[in-house]
Amino acid sequence: MLIIVLFAFTILVFGFKYGASDKDNELVILAASSLTDSFAELAQAFEADNPGIRVKLHFAGTQKLRTQVEQGVQADIFAAANQRHVQALVEQGLVSQPQVFAHNWLVLVVPEDNPAGIKTLKDLVKQHRLVLALPEVPVGSYSRQVLQKVEEDLGNNYAAKVLENLVSEETSVRNVLTKVALGEADAGFVYGTDLHSDLQDRVLAIPVPRKYNVQAGYYITKLIGSDSAAAQLFIDYVLSRKGQAILSGYGFQ
Repeated sequence: MLIIVLFAFTILVFGFKYGASDKDNELVILAASSLTDSFAELAQAFEADNPGIRVKLHFAGTQKLRTQVEQGVQADIFAAANQRHVQALVEQGLVSQPQVFAHNWLVLVVPEDNPAGIKTLKDLVKQHRLVLALPEVPVGSYSRQVLQKVEEDLGNNYAAKVLENLVSEETSVRNVLTKVALGEADAGFVYGTDLHSDLQDRVLAIPVPRKYNVQAGYYITKLIGSDSAAAQLFIDYVLSRKGQAILSGYGFQ
């Protein structure tokens, strides 16, 4: 009887230890949709270099991920496409101090056959179907900043005239890219890194001149309350030379 009790006690103790260890080796990451391809490769490389750690990636618009964090989602890391949303979480005491790990720039994309014949930003005032991300989505905010910068140069209510052609507002940059790739819109603003996605052959990119462009900063932070021992390891990996090389391969700066 004593042996059975001791055996059961041993299972109970080691069972709890195993469960804790398993949780420590699971890493849940919330990442902006524009990081889909690069973070998939980062996660794979990280797992290869850290055997036993499993990375689970969840992608969405930064504004959606912020809401999930505010609602108490169980996750370890948040990688955001702008500072405003992540700083709001810092102020609420929900995440630790964020670090910049990459930068991005906007491009204008049109369908591969470019039926509207769009060649420059000036052409957007013509009767074309424009798709943008919602204003609260980082790329949607940046897109509207680009239009305002062009208006400062060209005048003539340029931004308002362009927005009159708006046929859809999307919740993520990937949705914008998909709409254009499918020919459901004549043009849309995405990140330069989106040209490295599986839709790159279905769109043409029109560069946004640097004087009109907006640099997007990407921030990574750990959620307060995360008990994953791997969280800081992954953040350090993203900031390392190897991690930065992977991001650079997808066009991040």
